[in-house]
Amino acid sequence: MNKTMLQLKLNFKESFIYDWIYDIRQRFLDQDNRKWQDWVNKGSRFPTPHVVKQLTVKKYAKLFSLNTLIETGTYRGDMLYATKGVFKRLFSLELDADFYERARRRLSKFNHISIIHGDSGEKLPELLSAIDEPCLFWLDAHAATGDQGCPLMQELNHIFNHPITDHVILIDDAQKFTGELDFPEIDSLRELVKTKRPGWVFEVKDYIIRIHPSPTDN
Repeated sequence: MNKTMLQLKLNFKESFIYDWIYDIRQRFLDQDNRKWQDWVNKGSRFPTPHVVKQLTVKKYAKLFSLNTLIETGTYRGDMLYATKGVFKRLFSLELDADFYERARRRLSKFNHISIIHGDSGEKLPELLSAIDEPCLFWLDAHAATGDQGCPLMQELNHIFNHPITDHVILIDDAQKFTGELDFPEIDSLRELVKTKRPGWVFEVKDYIIRIHPSPTDN
């Protein structure tokens, strides 16, 4: 950064506009944290509020210094919209043509967001071929299933076979993984992680499965 740009940045941070923006952002953050705490105080009952999911994604992005989000299951694009200021690049794969088109229109003004139409189990390898850094994966495509049923095992194998070996994986709707309706069991996922990434953390909290290296190794 040259001296002129640095000075402009410093001047901006000393202006009332910066303080005004900071205060607004802090109020929203405080509000989100209160919603999370209220949910915890009420027993963390299902369903998990979307704000809790958003804050979880943001937490792991910060913890592991991740700049890229890859989501499966775009739906309305709420996760992309909520985290667009956290990541430098955001990708999302959506099977349903209507959801894809609606999310694409909603987020088309953000150049760092890309939405891909298709089955995540089939499209993910092509996307991963262009990825050269650790990413945060938010896997939520199991609400709509393609030819192979629940795509999660396919998705995980694609991720684990990628040359980058320290991606962070968050899986929504942990309560669904009971072995019914094409959904694998939690224990099957745990065993896959033990095989592919020995020593990694496998944790279920707030109905979200968290798979990642130990933060102390990062």
